[in-house]
Amino acid sequence: MDLMPRLAIAHSPRPENSRLQEVGCAYGYAAVLFRLLGFQVADTDADRRREELHLKFGIPYNTTSLNDPLGLLKALNRILQP
Repeated sequence: MDLMPRLAIAHSPRPENSRLQEVGCAYGYAAVLFRLLGFQVADTDADRRREELHLKFGIPYNTTSLNDPLGLLKALNRILQP
């Protein structure tokens, strides 16, 4: 594991039941860091080819057009339902 994630894990409180939705996540490096910190994470981006890292860490990955605000809001509403 790289130094940055190890330092973040060592010096961060563990959130209880905290959820994070990252929009425009690219390859998901930030999502993996937050997952390692104990967050429940889901990612959204427009490119289906970026799922590999997400699958490896069990992070839900959703594709939607980031240029369609209404579609994006509908996708986020669906994803963030308890």
